Amino acid sequence: MKRFRPRLIHLLFSGILSVAATTAPAGEFSAHRALYNLSLVQARSGSGISGVTGKMAVEWNNSCTGWAFQYRSVIDVSFDEGAPVRLVSNAASWESRDGRDYRFDVRHKTNGKEMEHIEGVAKLADATGAGRTLFTHPKPLKIDLPAGTLFPVAHSLAIMRAAKNGKTPKFVSRTVFDGMDLKGLYQVNAVIAAAKRSQTAIPDNNDVMKGMPSWSVSLAYFTMNSDKSVPDHEIKMRLFANGVADDLIMDFEEFVVRARLNQIELLADPACR
Repeated sequence: MKRFRPRLIHLLFSGILSVAATTAPAGEFSAHRALYNLSLVQARSGSGISGVTGKMAVEWNNSCTGWAFQYRSVIDVSFDEGAPVRLVSNAASWESRDGRDYRFDVRHKTNGKEMEHIEGVAKLADATGAGRTLFTHPKPLKIDLPAGTLFPVAHSLAIMRAAKNGKTPKFVSRTVFDGMDLKGLYQVNAVIAAAKRSQTAIPDNNDVMKGMPSWSVSLAYFTMNSDKSVPDHEIKMRLFANGVADDLIMDFEEFVVRARLNQIELLADPACR
């Protein structure tokens, strides 16, 4: 049996956070609060993982000058041998409406002990997307951002506009900085399939998305300047026209996890001047 690596499981959270950011509200989208149930689809041979269950909650709010994001997840991992592990992640981020300023704070705990705390700010100098990131925790670290870099909400716009405009399938490849790990910078390749009318019914929520157009979106994350021919991780999801995601399938090295939307609440925008 392979040795269990909590960092690999925490990559799951980074992937979910990236997906949540990819479906962030930004003009065309709806501010919302969503609750998801997590379950194991497949554990690959040798991983030692026998079960994965959990919940995650995401909330996007319009702060007038930008978009504020809150995230929390709790996941329990059980094994063929040994004690189970509980992983808790919390994240908060803010991105300016013009897509040039970004700040982030991410914390991961394993069995109640904080294993990772990532915090910092990033700024794009101009419309070309070149800029710099300053990690302030766990230690000071500066990373240059190449021209064309997008932060998560700006990336969300690129995905949603591509989905809504023109023919599908469509391929969108962008450099994205999300700050959810110390690599931070990824080449994200998105494949968007044809729109369909969703029949999703959300319990106790008046079926707010029933009949709304949605697209099948696949995302592949490649670490920048990596010579690997396969992505670090892959995610598939159903993306609704209001920016809400459902049925996320997250494929990682040793396991595949599904996140299903359990509750959704659309939030009112503030009275901005």
